[in-house]
Amino acid sequence: MCNLHSRRAFVVGGLSSLITFNGADAQFHAGKACGAAMGVAPPAGFTPTTGNSTLDKAIIGELQIIRRLIPANPMFKFYDDSQSPNAMAYSPSPAGQLPIPMIQGTWGLVVLGLTLMRAELAPATGGIALAGILAHEVGHIWQFQYPALERDLRGDTARNQELHADYMAGFYFGREGRRNANDIEVFSRSLFNKGSYNFNNRDFHGTPEQRVTAMKLGYSQGRTGGDVGDIAYQGIQIVRNIR
Repeated sequence: MCNLHSRRAFVVGGLSSLITFNGADAQFHAGKACGAAMGVAPPAGFTPTTGNSTLDKAIIGELQIIRRLIPANPMFKFYDDSQSPNAMAYSPSPAGQLPIPMIQGTWGLVVLGLTLMRAELAPATGGIALAGILAHEVGHIWQFQYPALERDLRGDTARNQELHADYMAGFYFGREGRRNANDIEVFSRSLFNKGSYNFNNRDFHGTPEQRVTAMKLGYSQGRTGGDVGDIAYQGIQIVRNIR
């Protein structure tokens, strides 16, 4: 989610190794924060692990790939989202907004709810959708790092910010080159289920159709080989034009 008034592990393939991972032991702006789903409370109960070392390595491996392609270096934690399943991205600006101390050399914070993680990993192809959610949150960190971009995405609701994060998640899948059309449809279904028609809610993330469209447009842009910064800025008008 996005409140508008403010807001690592060397596993080759990352979550692609979990495409057949079934079951598992395997949405935030507090000040300035954004998440995958709307209407959730700020997270609590941070932890560095899922309790499953194989899953931890796969998730961190995927994050490493995401951070190379969407240049950002946030801290990462899991959290208890049993009340409101979600994932979130926090900006460290203004000072004091992060819920935990920042580690030197990092910028911002991404947190993944354990309930959301387990739900996404329940289907045999769940690793794909989870990778997309992580890329969405790193996309928010990218927005936060560039005030002009974030400013140009502002509106009466969080729609443009959220659709742009979906677009950047699509860019990630297009650029990293491991995903086929079936994989994109897996993430499309996950996004579709997180859309809504609550147009007047300030935390509105876009309709199901809009979220899927934004992601697929980003996927097409990612496959062009263009500069990530140029593509991110082009995405501002792209998501504004989605109806």
